[in-house]
Amino acid sequence: PHAARILALYSLGRLYRQEQDSPAALRIFQKALALQPKEPPTLASLHFYIGTLLPKVQGLNVDALTAAIEHFSLALEQEPGWDNLLYNRGTVYLGRALLSPDEKADLDAAIADLSNVIEQQPNRVDPLINRGIAFYQRRGVNDLPAAAADFTRAIALSPDDSRGYYHRGLVGIRQGKDANWTEDLMQALKLQPQDAAINNGLCWGYALDGDAQAALPYCEQAVATDRTGSSFDGRAITYSQLGRYADAAADLKQYLLWVQSDYPSLYTKYHGPEAEQWIATLQAGENPFTAAVRSELR
Repeated sequence: PHAARILALYSLGRLYRQEQDSPAALRIFQKALALQPKEPPTLASLHFYIGTLLPKVQGLNVDALTAAIEHFSLALEQEPGWDNLLYNRGTVYLGRALLSPDEKADLDAAIADLSNVIEQQPNRVDPLINRGIAFYQRRGVNDLPAAAADFTRAIALSPDDSRGYYHRGLVGIRQGKDANWTEDLMQALKLQPQDAAINNGLCWGYALDGDAQAALPYCEQAVATDRTGSSFDGRAITYSQLGRYADAAADLKQYLLWVQSDYPSLYTKYHGPEAEQWIATLQAGENPFTAAVRSELR
């Protein structure tokens, strides 16, 4: 019978998912969806599972995230009260924003979805962290205080989670030299001593404040533990302030290789053209990272 086939495929898909065989689970759920189930909970569940699995199987790219958003939206048409659907769609909107040259519409959508989840589940940490990141990334008039408030709530709910301290520290760096960001990042580092992102945050914070000597050990640790190459730009700023222009130029070239390899469509968003000019200035024997430039990079 038709309903029995759907139920069998649905159960099999969940079994594959529990066994962490994401490609098989996705394939089975898609087969079940192709049978066009009529019951709203079953239909919503299939769209939910497919939306969750697509980025895992196809990779974190715009096409996979877009397809996931479509599935979560279709699921919400069937079950508009499911918090996990809103949370997942909001998180995927945030992920797509970070991979897009023009990110504001996706950030707005992420904040809307995550705000609905937080309203219903105010003590849930992950939606607070992700909404805070979206506020931080959007850079609206009141977005930095809103981001800091979300991270502060997350810290109160989960004081042993480094993410709240780390992201609130980044907010402090963006707010300027007088902001108390060092305490937050040091606490994050205490919780996760080898984390490349936290070390890179300290590297950037001190470098943008013009304290290259304090920045250097964190920059070195970030580069040593970061497998992506994304930490070279922070060390380049530090090297430049120390008068190590050749080393700074070499780091910026490594940084640009990472951008061109992993995110070619985001070359402008990741300061590719500016980095090319910084390299030229360094090769001419000058420091391109003036106080004005460092202020713009916050």
